[in-house]
Amino acid sequence: MTTAVSPYPELKHFFGAYLNQDHYLLGDSLEAVLESYVEDHMREELAALLDEVHRFVAKHADNLESAAEATFALDVELAAFGGSVRGFFETLSKCLYSAIADQSDDGPA
Repeated sequence: MTTAVSPYPELKHFFGAYLNQDHYLLGDSLEAVLESYVEDHMREELAALLDEVHRFVAKHADNLESAAEATFALDVELAAFGGSVRGFFETLSKCLYSAIADQSDDGPA
């Protein structure tokens, strides 16, 4: 039996390890959760996550909420972090742009 490879491994990792049912341990906002993610990841990984956000939103623009649920088996309501699922991905994207700009080439922040 083969396991399908996710086209969005960084997003899957972010949702599974950071923005999950226990996210409140990292903080009560997307920015707080993302801060923890940024501390643990290099600039290239942040850029890969940002790329996946853009690809996912572009591919599923017409059904973003249902596609996110189906693709990532989410433990949280994304709309709670951005007013809507689209707002969540927009906020995530903006935060990632900022983190990439702020992070040095030496590794995690």
